[in-house]
Amino acid sequence: MSSKLNDRSILEIRDYEKSSGTGKTTLLSEASVISPEGCAAILWREKTKASLAASCLKLTAPELIELGIIDGKVKEPLGGAHRDPEGAANEIKRMLLDALDELSSFTVKELVDERYKKYRNMGVYREG
Repeated sequence: MSSKLNDRSILEIRDYEKSSGTGKTTLLSEASVISPEGCAAILWREKTKASLAASCLKLTAPELIELGIIDGKVKEPLGGAHRDPEGAANEIKRMLLDALDELSSFTVKELVDERYKKYRNMGVYREG
């Protein structure tokens, strides 16, 4: 059996990811899931703490890319995905195909090792 990805190894990785909740590549929409006001209302029961919530949440895709939490952002159509669902779907499809193309050059072991390193480094503080 080849050490490169094939249909069977992709299924094995997918099954492993279902049980572990992790993946090698993570993409995020440009739009935020929760507003700072909503977060402040939940955490402190005060919408007035929205600016504190915003600075703590690191809600934007660029911030999460910088932190190494996600690997890329899915560009939304002008006005948001709800205004152009087909355009949003096409962009998601393009991003997924690009990611699969890149990932197909790795062996299963390389993918698992890289994923392990990525998640082990999350939340680690480094000076400098």
